[in-house]
Amino acid sequence: MIEENSILLLVVVLEEYMEKNVKIIGSVLAVSIILNMFSISLLLKVREQSNEYYYLLHQMNSDLNQVMVELNELKEENEWISEVEFIPNQKLSGSNEVMLSAEWVIKELESGATIIFAYKPIDENDWTEVEAKKVTTSSFQASLVIDTEREYEYQLSSTGDMQRGTEVMEIPSHTYKRAVSYSSEYGDNGRGKLTSFEIWLEQNEVQISFFKVKEARLYVTREDGIVKDEELIKGSDSDTYWNLRMEGNDIHKVELEVEFEDGYKKKREIYPNEEWIGDKSW
Repeated sequence: MIEENSILLLVVVLEEYMEKNVKIIGSVLAVSIILNMFSISLLLKVREQSNEYYYLLHQMNSDLNQVMVELNELKEENEWISEVEFIPNQKLSGSNEVMLSAEWVIKELESGATIIFAYKPIDENDWTEVEAKKVTTSSFQASLVIDTEREYEYQLSSTGDMQRGTEVMEIPSHTYKRAVSYSSEYGDNGRGKLTSFEIWLEQNEVQISFFKVKEARLYVTREDGIVKDEELIKGSDSDTYWNLRMEGNDIHKVELEVEFEDGYKKKREIYPNEEWIGDKSW
């Protein structure tokens, strides 16, 4: 009898314990569901706000682009001359000087006005002034003599009752310069000794045929003082690309020499004391 009473008491206690745990678990689940629903609601709201911000940003960017287009159109309408075109005269040009013809169209010019084309090296203060020649009713031309080793800028102006002038702008260097660019890399043994050297050379845009690259060579000075030269290899599918790779652990100095179609040569050291180290074109 006592055993039966004990068993019944134990059953009652277990039922009460289970009922309490079920209530606790139910409460935890309910709180978890509420938190999840809140998190989902918050995420949806954040996503909605992000979409609104994205749309606003996109609209602002579109409006800004439209303003820039309108400003450019207004600028073009107010410009009194067209873009100046520079054309080299190969027959009158040489290795050190190029004869350039500057040509442009004037949109509006008062009767009797004179157009002056002024140009100068960028590093000088004195301008050379040339009176423009009228080619047609609205087009003009000026002849310039340019040093191929310098950089130039120009400005146009008109004389008369209504005086006008343009901004100072640079003459595009590819119209009167020979130009190449290169890149190189080398490996060493960790003790300052060169073990490999590779160079890539590229012909930049030029408008004068005899300013194109004829050949390029590397002059390599070995540790024993002996100098050997090796020609860069032209790319099989390109007339404007050359490459060369060398191996060895006794390379002391490397110089690059470029010869152009007119026989003019340029040479510079590229290892170890590279000139104009930040400038890979010249």
